[in-house]
Amino acid sequence: MVINFSILDHTRVKDLKIITILALAFLHVSCTSYRRDDYFNYHGFVDKRLGRDTFKITYNGRLFIDLEKAIDFCLLRCSEITLERGYKYFRVTESNNGIYPHLIRADSHETITAIPLLIANTIISNVEEVVAVNIIVCKKTPPPNSNEFYSAEKIRNLIRDKYGMPK
Repeated sequence: MVINFSILDHTRVKDLKIITILALAFLHVSCTSYRRDDYFNYHGFVDKRLGRDTFKITYNGRLFIDLEKAIDFCLLRCSEITLERGYKYFRVTESNNGIYPHLIRADSHETITAIPLLIANTIISNVEEVVAVNIIVCKKTPPPNSNEFYSAEKIRNLIRDKYGMPK
């Protein structure tokens, strides 16, 4: 189906844009939200090695999940990193979680004096972005009398059970 925008008034074009954005947002929300961040989606987790046994894990849930789930997914990734690197325990040394403002930009197609124009990077809206960040230290065995270390396997299983994820 081809829509000739030149015969539609500006109100109908704007309604079409809103409907399209809402439909894309709905499809995006229905996708799995636990995954590695990539250039196109810009939500998910990112790992960065800071030292031999120190890592920074960031989980960006954008506006698609709540803060509790972002914190859980960040901890899940912390446990996975710990196990993948051959460790069994981790301690969160620094944590920064919150909801931050974020501008969504997109291209806009407008008509000025019957000439179609493409306006790049039009600000659509200011939305909230949910982010959880942990810096962790991994150990094969926790220090004696230390209650600060988590068992990576237990944390991984608890969070996967909580959200019905496969083990």
